[in-house]
Amino acid sequence: MHPTIQKALIERLAPGRGPTTAQLVEATRAAKAKRVDRTLRNQFATSTKKYGLDGNGRFDRVGKAISAAFDILGKHGIESGGMIDAFGLKQDSGSRRLDLAWTNPEDSFSPIPISNSYLSITWQLMNNNKFEVVAYLS
Repeated sequence: MHPTIQKALIERLAPGRGPTTAQLVEATRAAKAKRVDRTLRNQFATSTKKYGLDGNGRFDRVGKAISAAFDILGKHGIESGGMIDAFGLKQDSGSRRLDLAWTNPEDSFSPIPISNSYLSITWQLMNNNKFEVVAYLS
């Protein structure tokens, strides 16, 4: 279990004194339930076609494609799990692995990291000065 999740769960379950074994087992099950599953990956893959993130769309900038990908993920309660380095996106071609996190409705400044998946973005500048972009969840 991710240390941040474990710390938050311990504080929530037993503030100031630590959780029981049963509470830790239940908290671990709950954390594992928040993993990205095959169904969500398939839903994302279907949505990428609508947004042109399957390689068939064209984008003025790579950042617009990343924004579209996070629009899709946001509908499932997922946000960026870290900062995105815009400098690396200025290349004519490249790829990035972007960390993901579950949106935390109780504390918007503390998203819950996703450890079993990331957003993979690959792009190539085409002859028409537009970017072809492919995005998928690992």
